[in-house]
Order: sequence, then C-alpha cells, then structure tokens
Amino acid sequence: AGNFNFYNLVASRGIVKLNANGSIDSSFNTGGGVDVANPISSIDILANGKVLLSGFFGVYSNAAHAGIVRINQNGSADETFAPRIGTVGAVSDIVTVSASRIIIVGNFSFVNGVPREKIARLLPGGLVDASFDPGTGVNGEISAAFLQSDQKILIAGNFTSFNGFGRDNIARLESNGSLDTSFDSGEMDEFG
Repeated sequence: AGNFNFYNLVASRGIVKLNANGSIDSSFNTGGGVDVANPISSIDILANGKVLLSGFFGVYSNAAHAGIVRINQNGSADETFAPRIGTVGAVSDIVTVSASRIIIVGNFSFVNGVPREKIARLLPGGLVDASFDPGTGVNGEISAAFLQSDQKILIAGNFTSFNGFGRDNIARLESNGSLDTSFDSGEMDEFG
C-alpha cells in the first residue's frame, strides 16, 4: 500500500495484493482503490485476515471512507466497520490492541461525532470506546503509536503538550488514555 497508480503496468491505485512470487493476486479487487493524491500511510493485517488501512484518503473503492477503512480478504470494503473521522482529518497510524479494539492516531478532532483530539480507541464496528478517554489530547498531530507489552501506549508526533502537560513530541499513555506522568522525555530541539 502507498502512493502509486500502477504495479507492473497494471492499474492499482494505492494498494495491491501480491502472490509469493511477486505477481498480482487477481482475486483481490479494490474496485478503484484510493485517491493516491492522498495515500495510504499504515496497514495492519488482522488475525481474521481482514486488513485495516489508514491514511490521508477520503475515498476507498469509490465510496466515502475518510482516513480509515477495513477491507475483506478480496479487497472489498468491510461495511460493518464504519468509523467516521469526518471530511477533514487523517489517520496516520493504527495499533491493534486486541481482537476487539484498535487505537487510531493522526490529525483529527472527532470520531463518529465524539471529540477525540488526535487519538481514539475503537470497538469492532468502529464506534468510539468511551472507556479510553485522552481528554483534550495533544496540541498538534500524532504520527505514530506503539503498544507496549504492559498495554501502555507510546505516541510520537508534532506536539508540545498532552492534556495540558508539557510533552515534546513523545508521550506515554496509560491503557485508559490518560497520560503516564512517570514518563517524561524532556525537551527536544528540532534535531531530536
């Protein structure tokens, strides 16, 4: 997945499934793929074989899917998963927490009408998990997230605070979305 229109001279807008030898798997049909002007930034293959795609796109397979879509093994959109990020916003990374929950991060302020500043945890159908509450979140954008073995979440991006606490570009959250105040990387300059 990425920012391309063709794979081996075959039209494949933003996503293609390959066989073990590198040839295109013709059973995988995206029905038009994504708008590659706004590409896919993250892909996560789930245990059930479905795939989560996130990025800056607003359309997948000629239907509205702003920032995130779950697709079936044949490439069709899984319409039982329907988070609505809105027309403005992007999902830059996905973290699978469990079979029933995922965390999304990016540059958005609402998910399904619920205020969530740049991070949210979703239930299987794409609804917001209310038990994960990041409060006012970050004052910038989150570009990456990582789930630790203790279920705490590391986030990184372009921000200087989380929920009003000074945090330069990196923070660690508790499993409920609150800030882990025992983790503070200190100040970072533009060169890291």
